[in-house]
Amino acid sequence: MKKTVKRVLVIAGLVLAAAVIPLVIRIATVVRTMHAMTSIETSEVVPDVFAVRERYVNLFLVRGPSGVIAFDAGINPDSVRNQMKKLGLDPVDVRAVFLTHGDADHAGGLAAFPNAAVYLGDQEEQMIDGRTARFLFIRNKPIGNHGRIRDNETVEAAGLKVTAIHTPGHTPGAVCYLADGGLLFTGDTMRLTNGKAGIFSRAINMDSKTQEKSLRRLAGLTGVRAVFTGHFGYTEDFEGAMAEFRK
Repeated sequence: MKKTVKRVLVIAGLVLAAAVIPLVIRIATVVRTMHAMTSIETSEVVPDVFAVRERYVNLFLVRGPSGVIAFDAGINPDSVRNQMKKLGLDPVDVRAVFLTHGDADHAGGLAAFPNAAVYLGDQEEQMIDGRTARFLFIRNKPIGNHGRIRDNETVEAAGLKVTAIHTPGHTPGAVCYLADGGLLFTGDTMRLTNGKAGIFSRAINMDSKTQEKSLRRLAGLTGVRAVFTGHFGYTEDFEGAMAEFRK
């Protein structure tokens, strides 16, 4: 009897270890990735484009002819408001928020923008309505009232035209946005390392192979004046950044 109990305990321990060890390794990789992030200080990074920094993530604001639009919403509404004050910008003047995806560090600060229409990629609905888990049993929260934006759809806000580009990989419905004809906002579709684009993070992505295909699609864009990422800064050399994905 004692041998049977001991054998059962050993097997249970091995099963638990098999489940826990990969999880611990993944968490450690995520932590290393976060420490490597190089978000931009709150500032005007190019004319009429402003970075708002919350810890390890950036959202971006673009000033148009008739107001301001935002790409992503940060983590915490109060922090977003405080950072925008440093720029002399008022969240109530934001006419639209274009979410690259539904993760909390990109959508958590939406309450800072009471007058903004909110857009989310139509394929990302599954990530905020409970259908698809972000990781294991973890699910993203709903984001309230919002409109769905389709691949290649163009929306006008604050006098600026914004076109959605479906770039799955980080999440199934991740979207990049091309604004004002040449400003590309990528969220977590890429990282920048020494000015070169790469896969965001295999530990955090839901499908890195698909993200690579998305990066190859982005590499085919023309006329991009600058590209802005959610965690790894920006570059005004889009051609050089994307050279690897044109091969």
